[in-house]
Amino acid sequence: SNSFCTLLDSTSMAGDDASGSPAAPPAPMRRAAFLSMDNTDGWCIYDDMLIAPLAERGWRVDARVPWRSFAERDWSVYDVVVVRSPWDYQEDLPRFHACLDHIRAAGVAVENDVELMKWNSAKLYLRDLAGKGCPTLP
Repeated sequence: SNSFCTLLDSTSMAGDDASGSPAAPPAPMRRAAFLSMDNTDGWCIYDDMLIAPLAERGWRVDARVPWRSFAERDWSVYDVVVVRSPWDYQEDLPRFHACLDHIRAAGVAVENDVELMKWNSAKLYLRDLAGKGCPTLP
């Protein structure tokens, strides 16, 4: 799988190579989107702190890309979408799941696994745990 960490590891820092020779011309910048809420006012979201370090590794990051407007965006311009802070997903869970499916259908790598996020966000794991005898809260 092409996880974001794997993609990061495959890009190098800018600068000279080990021999002291100038590095090869930089590769085109890869693009990442950080999926978020429409309105992040009042929330402590530190995604902006990642832009400069990722740029040094050859990544252009669009931070705080709102998930609710997923159908209006061309996701194919991204190499990866990192689900960071869509903390209002529970207000419209079917639409959030549609967003994840839409991005995946565009052929873009999504962090984390879409099916796992859907399972987790719908709290289906609670039913699975209860079915195995684990006590859960109603």
